[in-house]
Amino acid sequence: MRVLKISRDQLKKWLDELSGTVDLYVPMPAGKQVHRFEPYTTFEELDLSYTRTVLPPKKFVFPPEEVLFNRAPSGETTVPDLPARDLVLFGVHPCDINGIRILDTFFSSFDKPDWYYQRRRARLRIVGLSCLPDEHCFCRSMDCDSAASGFDLFFHDIDPENQDRGEKVFFVSLGTVEGDIMLADRADTLPEAEPEELEALLEYTERRESAYTLDLDPSILPQAIKLHQADPLWDRLGEQCLACGVCSLGCPTCTCFNIRDTNDLEGGSSRVRNWDACLYRDFARVAGDHNFRPHRSERIQNRYYHKQVGFAEAFGKPSCVGCGRCIKLCPTGIHFVEVFQSLARERLPVDE
Repeated sequence: MRVLKISRDQLKKWLDELSGTVDLYVPMPAGKQVHRFEPYTTFEELDLSYTRTVLPPKKFVFPPEEVLFNRAPSGETTVPDLPARDLVLFGVHPCDINGIRILDTFFSSFDKPDWYYQRRRARLRIVGLSCLPDEHCFCRSMDCDSAASGFDLFFHDIDPENQDRGEKVFFVSLGTVEGDIMLADRADTLPEAEPEELEALLEYTERRESAYTLDLDPSILPQAIKLHQADPLWDRLGEQCLACGVCSLGCPTCTCFNIRDTNDLEGGSSRVRNWDACLYRDFARVAGDHNFRPHRSERIQNRYYHKQVGFAEAFGKPSCVGCGRCIKLCPTGIHFVEVFQSLARERLPVDE
């Protein structure tokens, strides 16, 4: 894989030009320690040192709410069009790149792959960006701290603390032909990294590895859950959980959705798909008012089981990428890693 060098000024010029040909979204601050992917305006507005966005990039391929089709009073149905231009996400971190790969696997696993997901995914181009972990990240434990594929371009910033340094240089890895096309003629004019610069990139990678403070052995997770299905820990978590669903909504790989029909006064209607969460009280409620998981303890246990056991049995790996959003967002402080560490030690967090 070729590794090229691009200066900060060249990056700015490239993004300015790219925003004129595609729908370009970049990480931007949206409050105190809050970031979102927003349409590119100026280079000065984006934040290349962000840690995580509130909502993951899945919202671009699996929107929180999506009209599947509209039905006119005459009975004619139409599917809303998507923008003609490609959508480029710049600055996607490795954990979220792996999250999209998991979504790709899931939405293509049906007898008929999810057409709505597929058409959004087809117009998506991913430009990755290296990052440093904070106290909530455990992507290294989930083997998602790097991405060998799943991106079109990947930018390595080995000096993220100094964003405004005039001579700042990024290293760029080409992932796909589409990435080469995005760079246009720059791919042939940008210099390749020198051996000593590749050594500096390796040193940065080692420094990043040592920055992780959370650690988890994923091999113990399936057994930990299966052996402790009756553990009183789940009741304690059920009392602590508010069932707000924010952990699911912020998860890069949660795919639960609901389908509903809406009607207008003129006789038309729309079929809409929107995000759902297995922690909601009515998620498993069916006809006859029977609820398969009426208690929060059952719902939270089901979520942990699905992420680490059910998905792994179906697709060969857990669906958690260790981005830390569920830990960061939980209003009552439920800590994904500490739950499993507690199960592994066969004792409860409250006993510590």
